[in-house]
Amino acid sequence: MQVYRRAAALLAVHGGQSVGQVAELLGVTRQSVYNWLVTYAQAKQAIDLADAPRVGRPSLWTKDLEAFLIETLEQKARSDQNESTKWTVALLQKGLASRRGRSVSAETLRRKLRQLGFVRKNGRYVLSME
Repeated sequence: MQVYRRAAALLAVHGGQSVGQVAELLGVTRQSVYNWLVTYAQAKQAIDLADAPRVGRPSLWTKDLEAFLIETLEQKARSDQNESTKWTVALLQKGLASRRGRSVSAETLRRKLRQLGFVRKNGRYVLSME
């Protein structure tokens, strides 16, 4: 997404739009657009539009949490024939907190579910058939 924004900004500025117009259109600051223009002008290589590697906070997600999540969802799928109870992100968060002592955000949990191949179908998470 960032590479697209940078390329769009360069094309728009070189096409005659002002830096302020481009910044507003892309939802970034004018300084960001100026930085991208300077970076590109110095090297003239598309690779310079890519994000620089950054070190972030280490993930709190562990293989144990992953195994617990998979086991919980698979066990529920086998035992829940009438679908009266469905796992929601909030219920999964509570389960991880109470049984594993780990608190994870709803977005982290949704991201992990997608990475593991689970999709929301008929109100519950199931493995994707794709």
